[in-house]
Amino acid sequence: MNASVIGFGSTKFREHWELGIKDMIREASKNALKSANVELKYIDSVFVANCFSSLINGQNNLNAVCSDMLGIDNSFSVGGGDSSGSYAILQAANAIVSGASKIALVIGVEKMSDLGTNDAIEAVSQFIDHENEADNGATLASLFAMITNKHMEEHGTTDKQLDMVSIKNHANAVENDIAQFRFNITRDDIIKSPMISTPLRVLHSAAYGDGCCAVVMCSSEEAKKHPIKIDLIGYGVGYDLLAVHEREDITNFNAVKTAAKKAFEKAKIKPEAISFAELHDAFSISEIISIEAIGFAKKGMGGKFIEEGKANLNGKTPINPSGGLKGCGHPLAATGIRQAIEAFCQLNNSAGNRQVKNPKYALTETISGTGATAVVIIFSK
Repeated sequence: MNASVIGFGSTKFREHWELGIKDMIREASKNALKSANVELKYIDSVFVANCFSSLINGQNNLNAVCSDMLGIDNSFSVGGGDSSGSYAILQAANAIVSGASKIALVIGVEKMSDLGTNDAIEAVSQFIDHENEADNGATLASLFAMITNKHMEEHGTTDKQLDMVSIKNHANAVENDIAQFRFNITRDDIIKSPMISTPLRVLHSAAYGDGCCAVVMCSSEEAKKHPIKIDLIGYGVGYDLLAVHEREDITNFNAVKTAAKKAFEKAKIKPEAISFAELHDAFSISEIISIEAIGFAKKGMGGKFIEEGKANLNGKTPINPSGGLKGCGHPLAATGIRQAIEAFCQLNNSAGNRQVKNPKYALTETISGTGATAVVIIFSK
């Protein structure tokens, strides 16, 4: 028995000054239940993913918040950095497959707009090695810049290839109703954007924001009652050393490589079977390295994969047809679930102008921090 997704709901991704975290959960949950055609009384468990509600919004115990709002006793809070939403999907899937839950509501929510830019940078620095990196002035941007420079030095990756990641993802986001940054950009725009840590500029970087996504999940047997659904057929979780300086090769995401290998083995397919993928492009280089670690391109050839158009909507393996983190924005814990929503839309041929041709298998990937942990999930029609 597998777990299935039978419906989804979402707020738009943007700065929601007028909404509190409860308002966002309420909106996404209501939309998900309507999409799945399931009444709230049939939901027997809730998994809510979040990173910073206690720090930013003064609200911990989001599982209790969900129980209050939805009247469901069986509520669980899930953490895990940027990958929190993906972990919540896996927790729900495991509960369903084990028989502990029949129909689950999975929520990912983040409200970052209440923090200033510097405070947000300090907050997400909790995802790296605080003692050895953050306490010595390192940030996610500076560490990814170091990774980028090394990848350029060893594999010939170019500024143009980095730019093409952002240009592609913005173009895809134009066609996505929930995306925060629905506008095209050019190489000239990128070059004129401020440098944040050489060679990475603002337009090579995903922006944090507000958003809430939810999916309704059930067993594959229960899902037969629902005409529109997707099945979760494989997943993997991977790990690498937390501190970048302790890794053997900083130009490789070992956690992603491990997670992808497990996911493909469970799904009993190979990378070439994937119709499209939603990858964690927090910085342009992370999409390029993820392409290599998952097996869509050989080591060092991720940049060329982008430059040759293989990641475009009409390419060999479209990457981030939703717009990715760059185009959609990155409300941390909502991102992994937002990726699952894109899989749902694409596999059911309801993605509109960004629709991938004849999709059969979808892959989603989130990493936390600079790649210390990773979650890869494979969905099928």
